Amino acid sequence: MKVIVFPFALLLGVVMPGSWSFPADAAQVMPPQDEAQTRPGIWRPPAFDSPYGKAWQLKPGEIKTIYDKLNAVTDVVRESPVLRSPVGFEVQVYHTVGGSTGAPKDAANRLPPSSVHVFLFVYRQTCASCRIEPEVESSGHVIIRFNDMRQLLPQWQKPFATDEQGGIHVGPARLAEVAGFPAFQSPGKGPKFVLTNGIARPLWLAVNQERYIRARIAQAQKSLDDYRSRGQTNEYRVREIRELEAELAGLSSVERAEPACVGGTSKRPSSLVSGTDPKAQSLIAENPEFYDRGRGRTTLQMAVVETYPAQLINVAKSFSARKVQEALQSIDWKKVAALLE
Repeated sequence: MKVIVFPFALLLGVVMPGSWSFPADAAQVMPPQDEAQTRPGIWRPPAFDSPYGKAWQLKPGEIKTIYDKLNAVTDVVRESPVLRSPVGFEVQVYHTVGGSTGAPKDAANRLPPSSVHVFLFVYRQTCASCRIEPEVESSGHVIIRFNDMRQLLPQWQKPFATDEQGGIHVGPARLAEVAGFPAFQSPGKGPKFVLTNGIARPLWLAVNQERYIRARIAQAQKSLDDYRSRGQTNEYRVREIRELEAELAGLSSVERAEPACVGGTSKRPSSLVSGTDPKAQSLIAENPEFYDRGRGRTTLQMAVVETYPAQLINVAKSFSARKVQEALQSIDWKKVAALLE
């Protein structure tokens, strides 16, 4: 897959407006923010949350063990010069154990996701006689999510197909490295980079054409069975299954093993295209062997790092975005990765 090289600043997202609401003529009445942006900041007490720990079948002792490891990551983050002694903003770290998207049925056999959110609350003075105060909601943060490679997928994208092995997705585009770690463009979420500690196993596996077509057939059959259980039929599903089965039967063993790609122009029932099509996008699935489950469920084995704002294009126009970029550049990510197991 082609590697696209972007300037570092472009790897970090679109500047989003803060949470403050100003009058229409705010640009005329807002005083200069020099004093606010040079005011010494503080570190607020950290916040801890584990509303999903029980769903992930974690015991209280296991949750505490994970929190201790998240605290160790936070200690490294706090060594960043821009965060250690904040100026112009306050910092609060939020630790979470368990994923908010819901635990799978086999949660007891999976590594639970966890996260460290580093929130920056910028000081602002909204009028010449107003007090300098931190913004109510953070307009900039760095997020480190552990054991959840799905964070690299587009937030709006459902799997193209699903089988007994899991979801089949369009893989995220590979970008330049950040701090020596691979970065990916995740549509709808912005660029992110991945931390591992010497794991050579791939995050993703290419899905071959046979697996994808069989997954499509199985899904269409399940839909048709649902109709039939209600005494109905669905001619569209009947035709879809027939065409997909014919397509699969017409493939040679070599063609069945070729990578499945979508996008571009296709006349096939499955909508698969040739990998040489300039618009082709490879289909991938999570590598079930990536995690070493023998190390226990409290291990942190990989991390996905993202920022808000997701793109720091207009850096000079946003104090909070500038500070997020400085934090991202000054955190010792290799030291964070060394804490992974």
